Amino acid sequence: MRVQRLDGLELDDEVVRRITQPIIDASSLLGISTRDEIIAAIKGVYMWKYLNIFQSIYGMDLQLLKYTNLSTTKSILYLISRILIPFGHKKLKSTIETQEWRSLHRHHLKKQVVRIIDRLETLYDIANIGNHISFISGGNFANLTERALNLNVNGGGTTNVNLEFTQRQLVWSVMTVCIIISLDFTNMEQEFLHSIITSRSTLQSRQTVDIPLGDGVESCVVCASKNITVAYSPSCGHKYDYSCLINLIKGYTSCSVCKSKILSIDRV
Repeated sequence: MRVQRLDGLELDDEVVRRITQPIIDASSLLGISTRDEIIAAIKGVYMWKYLNIFQSIYGMDLQLLKYTNLSTTKSILYLISRILIPFGHKKLKSTIETQEWRSLHRHHLKKQVVRIIDRLETLYDIANIGNHISFISGGNFANLTERALNLNVNGGGTTNVNLEFTQRQLVWSVMTVCIIISLDFTNMEQEFLHSIITSRSTLQSRQTVDIPLGDGVESCVVCASKNITVAYSPSCGHKYDYSCLINLIKGYTSCSVCKSKILSIDRV
């Protein structure tokens, strides 16, 4: 299982690289230098979605491996440790080099910061090497993040992974997850679910042909318009014109007047 976990980590890095590279190339053509930001953003979205849905990362999930004690708090700390801290460290190192902090007087505050960072890097390297030796010798933690968060991994035993996966198939699988994530941020997922609900209701068509209202049909309960030619009535009996009905089903599943749950929609 240890070999599978190492393969999973390498696979995740390769997937992120192949997804971000076209975006980085396109941004460089536009004169935008945001390579590190793009990688951190995509990697963060990629990991967060998989951790919340599958309790693992894509490379681990392909190997049928999952974290057994992963909580929301640990997921957040996992992303901070694996993405935000390395991102901040790289930016700080770049600032140190460009502003030549190392050439400052040894009593200067920035010079002291450089010394502290160098010591922390040394300690991290030693701890990382020790953890890796422990892992390949029979340990349970593939990296320091797993050790710090005490993340346990459970697998389904030896698996035979089909290595005939093409690179396009691999990237497409991860891009599908990215699309789902984008739906969360743009609220399109909710609208999509509402469209499924309405498609199953008795409202089966959206014809634009004007049909006169029957006798006794009231005006729209939302906009109070009496010039509507087609009215729609939810299961509660209130009347809506088409535009107000669409706005209703996009945001809610109950009538805006009586708050009754909408079970069906009929065309009057």
